Amino acid sequence: MQATLVGRQQVGKRQLETWLVGRHGARDSERFVMAVLRDMYPDDREILRWLNESRPELGGDCARTLLTTERASEIESLVVREWNGR
Repeated sequence: MQATLVGRQQVGKRQLETWLVGRHGARDSERFVMAVLRDMYPDDREILRWLNESRPELGGDCARTLLTTERASEIESLVVREWNGR
């Protein structure tokens, strides 16, 4: 079941994490990002494309390479913005 945006309110990371991962406050960035991507994209190929795309907002880096670094919070923020924007 996909999470849905109620009304036109923006959903924050903690609320989205609770809906999709089920653990409020969990700091496992990879798990969170993958849960959001699975909610956004029905196909694993689309998820891989999202993770491997060079992104200007990440200085040309791809999300996959940054997800396990100190920059993981940037990926979390990006995926939350994109989830809210759909």
